[in-house]
Amino acid sequence: MPEACQFLDGCPMFAYFCRAAKKVYREMYCEGDFAACARRQLRMENNPVPDNLLPHGSTLWDDHQKPPKYWE
Repeated sequence: MPEACQFLDGCPMFAYFCRAAKKVYREMYCEGDFAACARRQLRMENNPVPDNLLPHGSTLWDDHQKPPKYWE
């Protein structure tokens, strides 16, 4: 079994987090239980992965909205 998610290096989700938050998500999902990651599950099924989707399935902003200005 791989030690990290194969999509870790290209995951755009990390652009929206500070260093501490990146570390938490990386340890919990990317290098931990990555099979539980909602982003990975969609990608493995060849479905589009919204930028605002978090590994646990919730979103950073509503799907019909754009990201807040400080994230653009």
